[in-house]
Amino acid sequence: MMTSLVSLSLMFLCLGVTSGQVFRFGSCPDVPVQADFDVDRYYGDWYEFERYFFIAETLLKCSAAQYSPLPDGTIRVVNSGKNIITGSDSSVVGSARVDPNAGNPAKLLVTFGGMSDGPYWVVKTDYDQYSIVYSCTNTLFNRARLEILWILTRDRTGITEDVRSDLYQHLRQIGLDPSKLNPTTQTGC
Repeated sequence: MMTSLVSLSLMFLCLGVTSGQVFRFGSCPDVPVQADFDVDRYYGDWYEFERYFFIAETLLKCSAAQYSPLPDGTIRVVNSGKNIITGSDSSVVGSARVDPNAGNPAKLLVTFGGMSDGPYWVVKTDYDQYSIVYSCTNTLFNRARLEILWILTRDRTGITEDVRSDLYQHLRQIGLDPSKLNPTTQTGC
């Protein structure tokens, strides 16, 4: 029995690493999101300041996202970065839409290249300096989850230490772990 439990745990740990997200036991929490989210104020350029480990971005620096309206009411998403080994630019284009099952405009679904929708929840933003974005996917019959957390900023140079400290405090208050956040290199872009 113990061998099976250890094997199962290792399998899901590997699943978290190969998916490039933080693995945790328990189902996704229903964290509060930005009240009265205004997508028009959210459009524009955002720069990745910090994030949880995410394999798709492992070899990238200068990670950024650009959001703009599409005629059908969805959001055009362009994620970009620079490969730290080759120096080449890379980007991927996708789209986002409000999750019809969530009933909240701050809970979006994002799709890239025909892959399945991924959650994109705007947890907190002031629209001018920072945005906290959370993504969580349940696995193993809701007994485990894969999480990604980002802090985005409007300025490539980031935010002040005071603002960062306030955001970390907010994350802890709503049950998210800021200790797993890693800085994103935004120099040499």
